[in-house]
Amino acid sequence: LGLLLLKSQLNVFHLGAGAWLPMSQLLPTLSITALTASLAKILPKHLPNFPTALLAISFSTIVAQVFSLPLQFLDFQSAVSTASATTTTMSSGVPSFVSLGLRQVSTNSWTTLVLPTAFSIAIISILETLLTAKVMDDDNEGVSDKVKDASCRSMGYGKLCSSMLGGFGGCGLIPNTLLNQQAGGKTSTSVLIYATVMGAAVLAGRNLLTRIPLAALAGVMITVGAQTMRLGESWKLLLSRKNNKAPLAKKLALLITTYLCFQVDMGTGILVGVASDLLLSAASKK
Repeated sequence: LGLLLLKSQLNVFHLGAGAWLPMSQLLPTLSITALTASLAKILPKHLPNFPTALLAISFSTIVAQVFSLPLQFLDFQSAVSTASATTTTMSSGVPSFVSLGLRQVSTNSWTTLVLPTAFSIAIISILETLLTAKVMDDDNEGVSDKVKDASCRSMGYGKLCSSMLGGFGGCGLIPNTLLNQQAGGKTSTSVLIYATVMGAAVLAGRNLLTRIPLAALAGVMITVGAQTMRLGESWKLLLSRKNNKAPLAKKLALLITTYLCFQVDMGTGILVGVASDLLLSAASKK
């Protein structure tokens, strides 16, 4: 996942067809990315339990605006999201209920398109959310199963409300969660405040948000990707010769998961990786 995060940030340095930005744009983009990444890495040491990522993005945005740097900003039509590499636009105003048009959906479409798609998205969303909880388990005292169940149910309710307002669903995301954790957000209250502030910012602060350089967001995501990778632990796992600590099944599962995440998609990589880990572990015990 850490490698995928780093790879997705390369979109900031490319044009639509995959070509690199012209040098007049590439150098300022690299500079702002490096500046934001450096601040996001250094500031937490001096300002613990403070949203240093927000501070780093704010400072880089001010620098970009003061010097009128030729960068790509969030106000681009069809701007590319640095976190998920999906095409998106930012609109303003209070959302209203929309007609889902369910009556126009044929029976054949329900069975061949709607239900399979909904089921696939639900599975991937739950996997990603539980994977996020696993990362939190590794970094903290642990997250109880009761809290995980409540989170999954709440996520479902939120998706239902979002679709009724013309929005799209979401799930637990490791990069966002790590950033929130670094800023001291570790409780249900912080989740509520995060959602409230996010909604208020989109509704009331759109003009400010759209001036944020994509390079600044990429700089923060690079630090998150580097933190998520944990190269030291993975390297020790692959090189360890003690079967009781790192059986061959675990090494193969890690390699299979990594390969499929890059060559296919993350959902497939995780599903096949978990299945291969269980099968290989069971076979090694025989």
